[in-house]
Amino acid sequence: MWLRTGWASGLGLILLCCGRVEQSSSQPSSCPTAAPSCDDTGCAPGELCGGGPNGGSKNSDGGSKNSDAGSRSSDAGSGGGRSSNADGGRKACDGGTCGPPHVCEPQSERCVGTQLSQCDADGAKWLTPVACEHGQLCIDGSCKLSDCEPHRWYCRDGGVYQCDEDGKFGSIVKACDPELQRCVANDDGSLASCVDGCQPGAKVCIQNGVGTCSDDGSLPKSSDPCGSNEHCQAGECKPLGCEVLGITQACIPLPCVPGEKACVLDRVGTCAADGRSLSATSEDCRAQGNVCTSDLTCAKSYIDIIGPGTNGEKVPADVLVANVIAVRTPRKLIELQTWTTPGLAARQMHWVAYELVGNTFIQRQEQLVSDFASVEFHSSGYGSFSLQLESGKTYLLGLVVHAAEATRAYQATRDTAPLSFGIVQGSVSAPYATSIALDANSLRLDIAAHLRVTTAAP
Repeated sequence: MWLRTGWASGLGLILLCCGRVEQSSSQPSSCPTAAPSCDDTGCAPGELCGGGPNGGSKNSDGGSKNSDAGSRSSDAGSGGGRSSNADGGRKACDGGTCGPPHVCEPQSERCVGTQLSQCDADGAKWLTPVACEHGQLCIDGSCKLSDCEPHRWYCRDGGVYQCDEDGKFGSIVKACDPELQRCVANDDGSLASCVDGCQPGAKVCIQNGVGTCSDDGSLPKSSDPCGSNEHCQAGECKPLGCEVLGITQACIPLPCVPGEKACVLDRVGTCAADGRSLSATSEDCRAQGNVCTSDLTCAKSYIDIIGPGTNGEKVPADVLVANVIAVRTPRKLIELQTWTTPGLAARQMHWVAYELVGNTFIQRQEQLVSDFASVEFHSSGYGSFSLQLESGKTYLLGLVVHAAEATRAYQATRDTAPLSFGIVQGSVSAPYATSIALDANSLRLDIAAHLRVTTAAP
């Protein structure tokens, strides 16, 4: 009787370890350490075993693999099937025994934010994340040297940057105006932007005048204007370089301001120290068959507007009103437009272009438009001209209204602001002829006729 009880007790110990009924009482009371699997279902090292719906063995009924289910204890901790986690999760087979659940690959690493976390030696859990060494951030599962924290916004070198996925600043998102703006970033790095403002007490340029920044860093509301031959730069009024150009022998401002973005000879870039050329070119419009616009972009053609046309005067029939233009950049003239109100009588609108030869303007091209509709803005027609305007030469461009008095628009002060291709030097009002001598009576320095001039690449 004693032998029977002892044998049964020994069986219970064997079942507790391996979940099997062994036929020999001499079997040791622990699983063999060299066993290739946790049980006879073939669970190999590194795989998961157990963890069925009830946390038991791989059998669907969760019971013993023997037909005698009564040999198992209802207590999962006393024998029968392998025990499992309280939540029914599977355990890992390691060296023939069921170990802790595999959560991750042992010793593997991952990023948690910008910190590094490592899987423990058992693969059971991720360890508490730790910061990388100084100057490094966790990127793609390892600590790497970085310029910034990925995806965070920064203010840097006077502009707005967003850090890329590799911890690099990359290219600038927006450059702030060094005089009129400052970059401000949110404390959490969620955004950075250029806002109006400057350093308290600093001198800044406001509409070609010098102003002083307020104590709170806001921009000045007024400024002391620079002179007509001066340009405000870095908070100071500085003299403009000039050159004698065309027929007036006046000193005309140079094509660009040194150090500033400009367009010279239909190339966009940075103005050189001489004010006549570029020290660096960012875009070559002419190489693309385009011209440079006043906002420093490239386009197939461009319309320069001479004078706002704020005044009007009556012009007799057959009198030419035209502007004198000294050309700096070679262009092709393709259209002329102006605001005028011809009289009610029959009329012809005669658009003309002259070239100055010696002291006489010689007509080079013309376009006659008859029975024009009764509107205020008139055109010679797009493509009606094809005149090459050459650098260094002076031209006369305008309109004659035949057989009718007309009211023409003009600007009372001569417009000396540079055009995209040259300089307006004044206007001429004279009886129409195919050649017009330049003299004191015909050249008007106080008026610029309102005119729109469309040009394209030569």
